[in-house]
Amino acid sequence: MQQYVSTYPPYQDIAIDTEYYNYTRTVDCFISFSTEELAYIEMLSLVLLCASLLGVSQSCPFEVKLSAASEWFRLGEEIGCELTITNTLDQDLLLYHRNTPLEGGIKSDIFEVAHKTGKVSYDGLFFKRAAIDKRGESTLVRAKSSIQAKADLSSVYSIKQAGFYTVRLSSVIYYQTKAGNITRQHLTSELVSFKILPSEGAQQRLTIGEKLRFNQRSLKVSADPTPPPTAKDPLFFGDRDSVEETIAKKAWQGAYEKISAAPAVVDKAGEQYVTWFGEKDEGNQDTVKGVFERVQKAMQETQYTLFFHGPECERDSFAYSFFEGLYIYLCDGYLRAQDTHDTDSKLGIFVNQLTVVVGNTQHFDEINTPEKCQNLAKDVPLEAVRSAYNYEYFCETL
Repeated sequence: MQQYVSTYPPYQDIAIDTEYYNYTRTVDCFISFSTEELAYIEMLSLVLLCASLLGVSQSCPFEVKLSAASEWFRLGEEIGCELTITNTLDQDLLLYHRNTPLEGGIKSDIFEVAHKTGKVSYDGLFFKRAAIDKRGESTLVRAKSSIQAKADLSSVYSIKQAGFYTVRLSSVIYYQTKAGNITRQHLTSELVSFKILPSEGAQQRLTIGEKLRFNQRSLKVSADPTPPPTAKDPLFFGDRDSVEETIAKKAWQGAYEKISAAPAVVDKAGEQYVTWFGEKDEGNQDTVKGVFERVQKAMQETQYTLFFHGPECERDSFAYSFFEGLYIYLCDGYLRAQDTHDTDSKLGIFVNQLTVVVGNTQHFDEINTPEKCQNLAKDVPLEAVRSAYNYEYFCETL
């Protein structure tokens, strides 16, 4: 039987059995990679390598290297990783923090985390944001230099099972050249793997979404046996006045009216539907109709709280929320928005956030304008029916 000896510091002098790939450490732990797991690693590595080669332009000025803080972690521990972002050009570039851990943590679904049982879903905050501009927070990356950013994957990805995991960065970043132009780039790292070891008696590590849902349990309102065909008025929290409350109630009820009218429009699959969700398709129509009906029912049965000036608000944010949340956090972008008319209105912001909270739709940061959403519906209808922005603009133009 052929054996190899690891030279990686945590595993020095470890014999590796090539038939079953047993990694043993004298005192601390026992790690096993089965032949099935290694085949999974090889297959996924090949797929992601091909995707990276096809998706990255030769002119990309940034390169990224992702590394895990360790080759293994015990269940319940923080799962740390570090990004090294390198400016490959001979000129300085201004890198905006959006969609990177430089924001102060992971604030959007920028990593692809997978276990052999399937993809690990993002469970953090979902921000509706304005288009990026030159006032956004940024860091100057000198020519041919690098910057580092650390992140805790377990803060937003629910890693609850022992076993082998893979992760890579897959994010849309923004940077500015000396000419002053803001450019968008899809930045992808190579695949990184780590192992989660079981740990008896370990306290389960909760994601941001899990913590917020746990904290709001006592606030849940039991549904009426026969809910009235109208939305419950929201509760309010945070710094606001009576005028802002009145405006919010009007926009909330306006959103409910649009959402209630939507299923019938979806059934017809006419121009309005095609514009925002693509060609007529029964499966996609059922998906869209189901989202609107679940949101309508939730607004009838549940009393949500509108939190003015949420603690995680940023300058370019309209609002944010989380899966199955009872709070919608309102930011300065919401206060500046039109009440019920035009796109990106207060009414539309509520539709956007409620489809995330109840309908499990997604925010695709680079597709957040009416024109881009219409193109998405035309080119990739399956993604359009998952986009919170498409639901918003559908209702605002209804």
